[in-house]
Amino acid sequence: MRVEKGIFEEEGIKHNGKVYIQTKDSCLPQVLSLSALAKKYTNVADAPVLFTIKWEPG
Repeated sequence: MRVEKGIFEEEGIKHNGKVYIQTKDSCLPQVLSLSALAKKYTNVADAPVLFTIKWEPG
């Protein structure tokens, strides 16, 4: 996993960073926001959500 800080734009929306996750060669990932991920896999609906990422290199 690699985290890049800084402003970038995707489909006209500005974001404050990127998270890269290495997957198997056969995986075909799609861009998905953390908000969309939370809505898809949790029942928090439209409640505010705080995301944290713990990364341990190596």
